[in-house]
Amino acid sequence: ERTDKAGNPVVIGPVTRLFVRRARTIALTTCSISILCTIIGILFASQGFSYALNAYKIQSSRIVQQADALAEVRSEQYTAPDDKDDDAEEEDDDDRTREFTIDSTTLVYEALGEGGNMLTMENVLKMAQVEGAILETDWEDNCVLAYKSDRKEEGSACASPTTILNYLYRNDKLHKEQCKDGFCQVEDTDVCGTFVKWGEFPCRSRIYDWRQGELASEKDWPDILDKRLCGEVDYEEKFLLDKNATCDSEEPVVSRHLRSSYGLGWPLEGFKNRQDRPGEQFTARTWFSSGPRSSYGGNLKTALAEEINDVSATQTTDRFYATRPQGGKTISVTYSNFTSLKIFDVLFVDVAWAVFSVLFVFCYIWYNVSSIMIAIAGIFEIVISLPLAFFFWRVVMWQQEVELLQFLSIYLILCIGADDIFVWYDMWRASAREPEAVSGSEATRFAWTYSQSVGAMSTTTATTCFCLLTTAFSNIPAVSAFGIFTGLVVFFDYLLVITWLPAMTLLYARHFEAKCAHKLCGCCAVKCCSPPGKPGEPIPERTMVRFLRVKVVPLLAARRWIFVGGTLALTAVIVAAGANIATLAEGFPDDFPPTHPDQVVNNLQRYEFLVADDWVHQVTVVYGLDNQTALTYEEDAQIYPAFGTEVTLNQVEEPWGPAAQEAIVWNCRSTRKNSTLVINQQGYCILEDLARARGDFPYPNERALREALEGFYESTWYAYEVSEASDYVTNTGFMPDGKNGITAIWVTYNTTIPKEVSNGPLVLGPYYRMWTRHTDKQCKTNCFHMLPQINAFDAGRATWVLFDFLRELVANTAQSIGYSLLCALVILLIATRNWLVTLLVVSTIVCIVATVLCLIFLVGFDLGVYECIYTVLTIGLSIDYSVHVSHFYNEADGTRMEKAEASVVNIGVSVLGGAATTAFCGLPLFICVTSFLSRYGYFICFTSLVSIVYTFTLFVPLLMICGPQGDFGRVVLLDRLLGGGHASGSKVKADKAEMDPIDPATENHTSATNGHGTASAETAARAARETE
Repeated sequence: ERTDKAGNPVVIGPVTRLFVRRARTIALTTCSISILCTIIGILFASQGFSYALNAYKIQSSRIVQQADALAEVRSEQYTAPDDKDDDAEEEDDDDRTREFTIDSTTLVYEALGEGGNMLTMENVLKMAQVEGAILETDWEDNCVLAYKSDRKEEGSACASPTTILNYLYRNDKLHKEQCKDGFCQVEDTDVCGTFVKWGEFPCRSRIYDWRQGELASEKDWPDILDKRLCGEVDYEEKFLLDKNATCDSEEPVVSRHLRSSYGLGWPLEGFKNRQDRPGEQFTARTWFSSGPRSSYGGNLKTALAEEINDVSATQTTDRFYATRPQGGKTISVTYSNFTSLKIFDVLFVDVAWAVFSVLFVFCYIWYNVSSIMIAIAGIFEIVISLPLAFFFWRVVMWQQEVELLQFLSIYLILCIGADDIFVWYDMWRASAREPEAVSGSEATRFAWTYSQSVGAMSTTTATTCFCLLTTAFSNIPAVSAFGIFTGLVVFFDYLLVITWLPAMTLLYARHFEAKCAHKLCGCCAVKCCSPPGKPGEPIPERTMVRFLRVKVVPLLAARRWIFVGGTLALTAVIVAAGANIATLAEGFPDDFPPTHPDQVVNNLQRYEFLVADDWVHQVTVVYGLDNQTALTYEEDAQIYPAFGTEVTLNQVEEPWGPAAQEAIVWNCRSTRKNSTLVINQQGYCILEDLARARGDFPYPNERALREALEGFYESTWYAYEVSEASDYVTNTGFMPDGKNGITAIWVTYNTTIPKEVSNGPLVLGPYYRMWTRHTDKQCKTNCFHMLPQINAFDAGRATWVLFDFLRELVANTAQSIGYSLLCALVILLIATRNWLVTLLVVSTIVCIVATVLCLIFLVGFDLGVYECIYTVLTIGLSIDYSVHVSHFYNEADGTRMEKAEASVVNIGVSVLGGAATTAFCGLPLFICVTSFLSRYGYFICFTSLVSIVYTFTLFVPLLMICGPQGDFGRVVLLDRLLGGGHASGSKVKADKAEMDPIDPATENHTSATNGHGTASAETAARAARETE
């Protein structure tokens, strides 16, 4: 019978036979399948694959459903017959392309230095140089088009951009000609040329190109801007000049900042309207899609970069915004748009740091295994697991969209994959120093290595993988997708480490190990391979192992109570301090730090320019739809909600009877009088206006109400309401149902919600609950309320949807932590079959997660989107070290002190190396400027450092104090259900696939080698004596 040093039987089973006989076939097959799946995944991605635009949309949320229902109702609202005719004419008119703005290039200028002023001749000429680049780059083919006022006349031209240059470059004659041609800002031009000069508002052209004008003298600018901009065109004044600008005809105009905007139009040619494939239209001008338009974004970016870099102190590639003149350049110019994908230039630089992490891990693997071939095989295994997961995501799961956060899994798999490689290859090297029964043949070496390593890797992989997969229960698509995709990456890496890596190890041993060691290593300055050891040769104890055995273990044993108490006290202090300053995020985090140019351009627009002050938060109440499930989405088995998903509105039964009509009017009147909710009784209620306009209200049935509403739309009363409030049409109305029915009616109120209120649950929550209580109490028919988002790019106003998302985020974080810990508890209980060891591991993990989260708060972050997503990662990473130690503790012999010593000596170097790998992988992320990457670095580094510290200062001392001995804590039921089990728990079991049935009484095992190929000589000797 073949046995190792400790008397463990070495059985050559079917797995060993397969690998030994077919190593080359397995390696080629695994490599070929991996590459083939990668190619298939890429090919499928090229067919209708896109970036997730709704990664944070919670379709299961009642509030989100209500918001989408309101948007659907408004998009299908009833319009007066004349308006409907116009709409039909507009839809049928194929020439009406690019009438609306889909994207805009917004430029922000700042004059640097004390008393800086952009309105000087020198600076205005620089503006003209920069903005001229936009107009000279295929502008006519991409601009928003302005059409003649009379729809019966054909003709269109590029709409005038919003820029101060339109006022300073004068050509009043051209304004007159273009106004006469039907492109005037006012339809009736009789007042122009008499009461109002051509070129002054409103006698200005809508298609004026400032390049066709002549720059006025600087001394005339105050008078020009005073008469033509300031006080005349309120919107443009607030948009173009900063909030501290002076605008006086007697004094020079001073504005430190200026802003310009050049709009790009849609629907594009080849699309019927704005609703025709909106996502495809949105990305048509970028390199996200192929076609003649896809080059425009790149050309625009190149043209702007050339001119901006010539005049601006802040270059387009800078990572810091220049606040002082640089090299004689006295202004800074920044711009933002989606079309040029400038933001992805920054992302690519940041993501490139992942390459540095890959190189570091490769060098670290090479250093530890001392073989460049195994290092290459290992890094291939790690990297290829990502496209394999993508193949499964795209082809098997048939997911149509992907989000950038998913690919951050590369950092996690670099750490886990490297650790698995160390475990495998160190066992293989150790097998060469075992007795001849193990080291005597390739088959026995492989059988022994496979049995020793695969079980240890299975426990940590299963725990990490299942903890990540628990996020599938999250109703936030980005969180669910991140966990599922990362779990797939870990799973495929595990498959490769038990197939591809063993096969490559056999090929290396057969064809390269001896020859390379003799012929190459002796003449190379670096190690390219490791020389094989002699059979039976003792394993020299490494310096680090000796340090752990001689210094660390006695210190931990002597001061175990101090370490436990000190670590728990430190945890309590950190948790108390972090919890004291912890805050919930009040919105999505900024993309970049405050000093980055792309963030500066956003902050300047947010804080240095005025916004319209004649707005209030408006709450809309919708009647006729189910307030619990307002709509049903078309099912498509997609994790990310598709852009433009078909919906079905869910109506309530008989909502429009006479009693319901009177109830809606009563609700309108009572709500308007509620000064806690509504400002000055300001509201828009079409049924209340209908009741005042006609004396036959209410109506006997739905059809009669529909006819009355249609008549009201054609009345002078309705025309008066529209003239008094320009937004009356959108604030109240009804959605028709066929020719005679009504789907929904909505009304709107100007609320008391402050303009500056944020979306944070603690801030906006009271207003939401106040409106909920009111509608639940006052609505005498089915209704729901909604504080809607004005448009897709309006991030400055409060909305119930974002409030609900942030509220759900907290609940999802708690849910993810709970599910992950429960999953870890179950897997560890099955793996260790000891409830006490499992309890100690889970308790340690809880302390680690709490400490890491509070450290994140202490460095200044809120509990926001990224923090909640990365919490799942924290649990996955924090498990590994404690699980490794618990595994070796559970397999060791002796008293709890001896078992703890054996676990530290045997696995201590491995977990320290794993922690170092993880921390160094996270360090490059601190250099990144994008928020989600830099915060990811904090989580990775904090998790690795806290985990390794707590493993040695909390978990190991706890094992020394109360770790189980003998059969204490053993779950006998699991032994009976799963088979196996032993009293001493000292054995490292061979893989079941590798072992023939043996007598449990003779199944004695040695302590496994640690992750770097070092075994405990004392434990092995003790196990051998017991066997004897």
